[in-house]
Amino acid sequence: MKAQQPWKWLPRASLLFGCVVVSGGCAGGRGAPVAPSAVITWTAAKPADIPEPTADAVTPADGPVRVTAAWGSPGQLRIVTWASFGCPELPDSVTATAHTIIVTTKAFNPTGDGCTADASPATSVVTVPAIVDQTAPITVTINATTLTLPGR
Repeated sequence: MKAQQPWKWLPRASLLFGCVVVSGGCAGGRGAPVAPSAVITWTAAKPADIPEPTADAVTPADGPVRVTAAWGSPGQLRIVTWASFGCPELPDSVTATAHTIIVTTKAFNPTGDGCTADASPATSVVTVPAIVDQTAPITVTINATTLTLPGR
């Protein structure tokens, strides 16, 4: 039986050790991405009870193609954006007055990979600021697109 020569397998073992221990894994080594802080939760779909938008959104460069909104659970608002499936547009900030909610979005890249050039829905849930009178009609502005929601 022939004795194994360590110098033949040593370079491969060193490469494996370097990938696993030093970088935290060769398949990226990145931690799990965090959605913008304005988002309670999000999903890559549009719930059936939220109506389709009637017109394309006024969009900033690389912004969502279409947007819509609907009330969620008490104290919550659901925002639907159609943008890249790989990099959905999620709410980055939510500000308000008594009868207006202003939402700005930004692309969220959950995998760290490239963004696809398609228009897929993503539904985000955000908290309605306490100043908003949810019993009256509300104007919701998502980036530059304005929608009106009835009071609850």
